[in-house]
Amino acid sequence: MKPLKITAVVPLLILFSVADIKAQSPYEKGMRAALEQLFSDEGGKENWQNAANKLERIANVEKDKWQPSYYAALAYAWMATKEETLTLQDEKMNRARKFVEAGLAVSPDNVELITMQGYTDMLSIAFDPATRGQTLSTRVFQTFGKAIQMDPDNPRARLFMAQMQDGTENFFGQGHEGSCQTLTKAVENYALQKDNGDFSPTWGQGAAEQMLKNCQKAASGEGN
Repeated sequence: MKPLKITAVVPLLILFSVADIKAQSPYEKGMRAALEQLFSDEGGKENWQNAANKLERIANVEKDKWQPSYYAALAYAWMATKEETLTLQDEKMNRARKFVEAGLAVSPDNVELITMQGYTDMLSIAFDPATRGQTLSTRVFQTFGKAIQMDPDNPRARLFMAQMQDGTENFFGQGHEGSCQTLTKAVENYALQKDNGDFSPTWGQGAAEQMLKNCQKAASGEGN
């Protein structure tokens, strides 16, 4: 039996802006600088590592804020996608998980952090699908399902759930109706999300829109 393969969302086609944030406090200035580096068009491990370092320093000072830990986890998750060995990938993912745990300690039952938990597990499957696909997939589906139940309008939970559905559909040779429906809802949710100015996540819209186009194209081909 072929392994369940999950293609991870990496920082391509992201949509995130901090240009309109009026930075005043040291926290706001530090977060703005870190996020501009994290979401830079240049990308790459060096930028992400520098951003992660900034975010870790902020998290160590602003102990009542969950956002620095969230984005530090994201930075390490993205760094893992650029590593060439499973050992280095897992090393980065372990760092990412520690930041997720730190964020949850500040903000328990936070839907964005729970979604990030699922994202780190999903990446772990992508790095070693033959070994991890069967053991981790159920947990990932449950994590994204929990996030969607907590907040049905969260677009990132829908986006990542669609990726898991797509992997399962490919594994079993099924059509893509389920993942396309979930992506459609994700794109709708992205269109309605608002930036409330507290550095809560807004990223992923471009990836969702491109994935929906690809899904619809694949589904159309299946019907021919």
